[in-house]
Amino acid sequence: KLRKQAPGKSGKFFFGEERTRLPQVTELWSRRDGNYEEKVKHLVDAEVAAHNIPRNKALAVVNRHTREVFNAQPEEVQAAMYAELEELKNNTKATNAAKEHAPPDPKKYAAAIQCLPDAILRFTQAVEAQTGFFVSVVCGGPDPINKGQIRTLA
Repeated sequence: KLRKQAPGKSGKFFFGEERTRLPQVTELWSRRDGNYEEKVKHLVDAEVAAHNIPRNKALAVVNRHTREVFNAQPEEVQAAMYAELEELKNNTKATNAAKEHAPPDPKKYAAAIQCLPDAILRFTQAVEAQTGFFVSVVCGGPDPINKGQIRTLA
């Protein structure tokens, strides 16, 4: 799977678009009105302390307790959260559709060109490592940073 990485390591894969995900319904609920702080945190803290759970394993405890407490909420609360999540999904779909039909943007082209050398390097190294092939890439085109002058990469 492709993951978002720190800048300098092609943090935007490939060309300037960050990968995002919508929250789970339990995450959405836990962020509302202090629900996590008031209803979940004390359960998590108690279990982590009682079982001496390391920090890197505590997220599973948080998720489990959040899910359990959310499932114990009245149906109206759960329905409201599911409706809010559905609205988020619809808004995200509309935003993504608008982006797909947006005219080319020189700023986006420039951001993609900045990421290109590292992306090409990662791609060629992966192909070489998996196949033993020698890989060569040549590309070029107008560079929006340099007033449309032709720029090449090899």
